[in-house]
Amino acid sequence: DFFLSKDYFFFLSKEKRLGHCFADVIDNIYQSNSNYSYCSQRKNSPYSPDTFLDEFASDDVAPQFTGSRQHDSHEFLRVLIDQLCEDLKDSARCQENQIREATQVEHEEMPLHSKSDYWWRRHLAQNSSFITDEFCGQLISTIQCTVCKTNSYCFDP
Repeated sequence: DFFLSKDYFFFLSKEKRLGHCFADVIDNIYQSNSNYSYCSQRKNSPYSPDTFLDEFASDDVAPQFTGSRQHDSHEFLRVLIDQLCEDLKDSARCQENQIREATQVEHEEMPLHSKSDYWWRRHLAQNSSFITDEFCGQLISTIQCTVCKTNSYCFDP
């Protein structure tokens, strides 16, 4: 709906061509009849996403996808989502999420949920977008020292 309703126009400049090309693919798959449902797909009318693929595989985005070789779909989706997130970044929301840098002592004294919140807010201060809202989350990895039993945490993102 975000791309079909043209809401993305507010966030994309003309230089952000991948977002426009992706929206064109979505628009050509779903036509404006029947509230953008699968029923509204164009019948008997082929669509070639060449412009999107050329932009996606450009030197600025993902040159590893040039050519007609077979590629990993998971990597394709990760790169696409990451690039769309970058292209659709909402600078006003990024400003809203700016937080003060925590000192080492403050960070060590924070409970786990506060550390998680701190790192998530830092991520949002740089990456707030519709794509972040829909596709991003946070993983917490824990490593425990086998000698002193101290836990170390890593937050991604």
